[in-house]
Amino acid sequence: MNQTVTGREQEVPEGETIVSQTDLHGTIIR
Repeated sequence: MNQTVTGREQEVPEGETIVSQTDLHGTIIR
């Protein structure tokens, strides 16, 4: 379900991706 990134977030490390997704969805584990 974490494949809803904008795409450019997939280029950053997983640690960065999680933080970014948390900002977008606001309901992702940090």
